[in-house]
Amino acid sequence: MALKMVHALIFSFDLELAGHVDEVNVQHETLEGIFTFYDSTSARLNIYQVASVTFDLLLLLVLGSYLIVLFSFLVITTRGLDDLISLFRRPPSRKLKTA
Repeated sequence: MALKMVHALIFSFDLELAGHVDEVNVQHETLEGIFTFYDSTSARLNIYQVASVTFDLLLLLVLGSYLIVLFSFLVITTRGLDDLISLFRRPPSRKLKTA
């Protein structure tokens, strides 16, 4: 089913480009090595679909670490270290003691 959606997407993309460009070619190639996205001698734009999760995970780790450090710094400077530590403690029980 997903393959049909990809083919439909490529077909609709091909139709849309045909309205703006004289020549539209769809090629399926396996890619190796460094990619050339724009070749100035033939003035042709090559767009490749690549699934790179490594960059996304690295960016997620860097941004997450930055936000955690920034949050900790702001809490420590405005409230103090004790309030930062108390954010991660379990709240006291709400059960009422019966006498």
